[in-house]
Amino acid sequence: MSDVLPADDPATTERLTAELRAGLLVVAPAEHTYAVIADGFTPTATRRLLRARGAGRNRPVPVAIRTPYQITAVAQDVGDAARALMDAFWPGPLTLVLRAVPGLGVDLGNARGTIQVRMPSEPLLDELIAELGPLALTGAHRRGRARPSTVEEAREELGDSAAVYADGGPREGPLSTIVDARGDRVAVLREGELDTDAVRDVVGADRLVAPARAPATGEQGAADLPAPDDPPARDGATERTADPAAPDGATERTPSASEDPVADEASNAEEDER
Repeated sequence: MSDVLPADDPATTERLTAELRAGLLVVAPAEHTYAVIADGFTPTATRRLLRARGAGRNRPVPVAIRTPYQITAVAQDVGDAARALMDAFWPGPLTLVLRAVPGLGVDLGNARGTIQVRMPSEPLLDELIAELGPLALTGAHRRGRARPSTVEEAREELGDSAAVYADGGPREGPLSTIVDARGDRVAVLREGELDTDAVRDVVGADRLVAPARAPATGEQGAADLPAPDDPPARDGATERTADPAAPDGATERTPSASEDPVADEASNAEEDER
């Protein structure tokens, strides 16, 4: 069985760092749950994380950074609204959906040009990111199961999929708030510890738009929000977008809520909270 070590022991930080450098998974406490973690820039490790969770590639994994200056390493076209939210709430319970840097060389799932970024306030995670750079991390539980509030629950979920577990005591509380900040205007995809009013207070009412709803399910997400500042499709029209890889004039269908990685993350909120 995988080792369980105290999170506040410096030797544990060294062990976690070594395992992550070797491309293995570890579990450590985050602010309000336990997280399974991989080196964000080691594709074999992030694929191992996706398999361990059993969530499929259409639920991309977020990355964690330790300073806003690292944002340019993973995201491009970061607008004023996104930077205002970072200034107000990082480190803390805010996940931003941004446009990924082209050719980033990471495999976080079928993110289709997006990347979810957060800056945790948990000291152990901060130490690991300082040693390794951006980390891929998400809840240490299998798809459809409850978030673990103790290291024992996390170990029951993932077993030997993680090389080592760091025990930081009970962890409970609301999830992070997810905000689509891919344009000049933003949309709250999932309320967590921060509510919509808190986001509005920072970016202003004119820069906050409602997330789209998937026509077939009414599920709140970003299926029809490829960028928050894009104009809406006409009523009754089927929105189509240009495919840059296709011949001139060709189009591709806009992904449905079940296909869009941003919508998947938002629509999976209730599942994660069970």
